[in-house]
Amino acid sequence: MLSYIFIFFTSLLFLECLSRLVVKKIHKVSRLKLGIEMSEFIASKSIYYKKKNTFINVNKLFEPRPYGLYWNSGNFHENGQKQTDSNGFRYKGYNISKEKRLFRVLVYGGSTTFSNHFISDPSKCWPYQAEKLTNLEISHETEFINAGLNWATSAELLTHFIFEGKNFQPDLLIIEGPGNDALPISLGDLTSDYRNTRHSISWQVRKYESFWLNYFMTIKLFYIFWLRNQNILNLSPNKKLARKDRDQLLLNTYPHSYKRNIETFIQLAQALGTTVILIDFIVNFNVIDDDKPGLSKGLSSQYSAMNGVLEDLARKNPNTVKYISIPKNLFTNSDFADAVHLNQVGEDKKAEYISKFLVPSIKFILDKKSDK
Repeated sequence: MLSYIFIFFTSLLFLECLSRLVVKKIHKVSRLKLGIEMSEFIASKSIYYKKKNTFINVNKLFEPRPYGLYWNSGNFHENGQKQTDSNGFRYKGYNISKEKRLFRVLVYGGSTTFSNHFISDPSKCWPYQAEKLTNLEISHETEFINAGLNWATSAELLTHFIFEGKNFQPDLLIIEGPGNDALPISLGDLTSDYRNTRHSISWQVRKYESFWLNYFMTIKLFYIFWLRNQNILNLSPNKKLARKDRDQLLLNTYPHSYKRNIETFIQLAQALGTTVILIDFIVNFNVIDDDKPGLSKGLSSQYSAMNGVLEDLARKNPNTVKYISIPKNLFTNSDFADAVHLNQVGEDKKAEYISKFLVPSIKFILDKKSDK
């Protein structure tokens, strides 16, 4: 009997050691990437998980939301630095339970606002740089809250503002772009929330499930293969279209959903007595064909249409909405890290230009408040 028990536990130990070796190797197998990310996501949802920065992936950067698809995970660390506060805003901590004393600017946008693709130091992203420059010109201290969200469309940003952002009582609301609405539009998705191309999976972690995944590689290996086709978030649609067809959809489709979502942003802000500033989406058209071959004409047309929407809405609401059109000649090719993201030099230029535009607007709002 004892010999059978010995053989059994020896076999388990051998299987566990073998699994640990296999798990280390398969991290490089691309077709198992989703299974690896899902198992890591589940493993991290536990008080038993003591390791830090062992595996950075999209499932740790984001967390699902019941009505807004997803948002930035709170207190997210990357590259040895804390990237988000407890609310998922980049860089600094903000507490809405305390009385608001500073002039508050809430900044929404996609990855060009969150700015972590090529700006690893969160204090160097353009919203915070603009905050520093603005405070040099204004006596009343101003705080910028970076509510950027990677890969976000206007739908995710609007939902966040409805349920959370408005509770921060912003004095000024900035919306930069975003340009990500072009993805569902290129697939013919004209729904306001882009439900035909985006979805999330609700995964309720079972009791001790994270513990077993952290400490038993045999179980983790099983999960990796079991969940290899799953993901907590699906931001890339399953629908496949040829690039020439997507290009034509971008060329021939007006961004109605984008317009409606930005209009709702403005209506909500007006109800709060909050001024809105719209910033166009910056694109380096010189390299967009290299970055998105076969889609350059369509994307160029669609981005121009989106920026036109922002300009038109500002023109229709002159008392409460302003539009910032950043001149194309402000940047050189060397200021871009890719077709839409800036490097640090470009990010600094962007912050400086935007802050110069913001200073008179903020002074005007402060003067109106003091008159009351």
